[in-house]
Formats: sequence, C-alpha cells, structure tokens
Amino acid sequence: MDAAECFRLLQRHAAAHACEHPGCSSSRCTTGASCAAGPEPPSTLPQPLGQVLDLGKEGEDSSSGDVGSPEALLQELPELQELQGAQGGAAETEAEQDAITRMRGTGSIGLIESVLAQHQVRVTVHRAYEGAFKHLLGKGRAALSRAYPVVVSLATVRFASISVQVRAAASLLNEERDADAKEAAGLIRRLQGLEKKKLTLIAAAHLDRVRFAAATFSGHGPDPGPGSMAVADAAATRKQLAEIDADIEETVSELRHTLLAVREAQDEDATANA
Repeated sequence: MDAAECFRLLQRHAAAHACEHPGCSSSRCTTGASCAAGPEPPSTLPQPLGQVLDLGKEGEDSSSGDVGSPEALLQELPELQELQGAQGGAAETEAEQDAITRMRGTGSIGLIESVLAQHQVRVTVHRAYEGAFKHLLGKGRAALSRAYPVVVSLATVRFASISVQVRAAASLLNEERDADAKEAAGLIRRLQGLEKKKLTLIAAAHLDRVRFAAATFSGHGPDPGPGSMAVADAAATRKQLAEIDADIEETVSELRHTLLAVREAQDEDATANA
C-alpha cells in the first residue's frame, strides 16, 4: 500500500457518521432518512476524501462526550499553523511543470539550497502531523473521527507542495552539464524515494492505530483482520522508520557536501576568469 492509498483510507473515516452529532450538515442521514438538523454554514476546511473507516457510534466511546466541531478541535492543536502553512491550507499545489518554469534560470547553488530548505520544512510538517495525530488520539474516538481526516488533508497538501518543489529542482539540476549538479540531482531523487517510503510507513502505522482505537471503543478488542499490525509488526515498522530516517540524514549530508563542491567549482571558475 502506497502513501496516497493509506491517506485515502484515513481521510473519509468520519464521513460515514456525518449525521450522528448535533448540527449535521449532510443532506441524508446514514439510515437513509432526511436529516432534520438543518443546514450548516459551509466549512473552509479541506474536504476529506477516500475510503470510509468505521470507528463505531459516538455513544460507544464513553470518554468522548461533546468534543465539539472539527473546526473547534483543530483550533486546539498547537500544530495547526505548521499544518496549514503560509496559505492557511487553502492553496492548491503548484503543478510540477509550472514550478520548473518558475525556477528555470536559478543556478545550481540556488536549486540545491532550495531543496535543503524544503527538507527542513518537511521535517517540521512531519512533526506537526505526528503531534496532531497523537493529540486527537488522546482525546478519544469522536475527536479523532471528526478532526483527523482534516489533519490528513492539510498534511497531504503540505507534503505534495514540498515534493513538487524538490522534484522540479532535481529536474533542472539534471539538465546541467556539471557533474556535481547531476550528482545533486541523483541525491535529491534518492531523498524523494526515502521520503515516500517514510510517509507510507507513517500512514500505515496511523491507520493501524485508528483501527485499534475503533475496535477498542466498540468493545471487540483489536482488529484481527487484514492490515492490522501485531506487536512484532509494529516494532518492525518503528525499526524501518529509524533506518529510513538515518538514510535520509545521510543523503542530506551528502547533498550538503555536493553543494560545497559546486560552490568551490564556481569560485575556481570565477577566479580563473577574473
């Protein structure tokens, strides 16, 4: 299962129960009857998409109580600003070809520096994503059901935007004749591959914990079905994540070294032509 599929699985697990709380905005209840709660003002939050994950009825989680709307829950998250980004989570991801066109003319040094800057942003978004998930998980099933799909939507937009910038830089560096620039392009592609694997593991781990929470709150114990990780599998996933993080840091270190080599080569050329 790739990262996109894992995200789609996570993103609509609340949709099945859109009519199960006051102020329902759905046109039809899950039973097929018309919802009498009346319309709700349109939300500015990202709309969750993907396969529904059933977390059970809200009454099955005695710890949930009245947890409030998704908007209210999100405002409680310390990580909300990082997840939304400068555009508040509303901006569409730039197309890769548009990014290439915009960045064309940027020198090799500038392109590599932009990738390193995007890497730091990605680290911050990873921390915010994991922190928001743990915060909602600790508030109970109802909070997780209402707000987590929006968290996933926000994180998806941020990660996609970062990847577009990084891939565009790699494409432009690969067009250069300089060997160091081409080496940098290869390192960036490796970095992207590692980040994709990392995101896949994180999404799968979150999905398993959501399923576990759903089964726990419904009183049926852990989900024994396909896709549920046993304790040993969870430990293996944590090990894989640690190994991938180490590979990512090594790749970033090599990219910084390549950046120094590009700078030195350009300094030498400037001295020779002086």
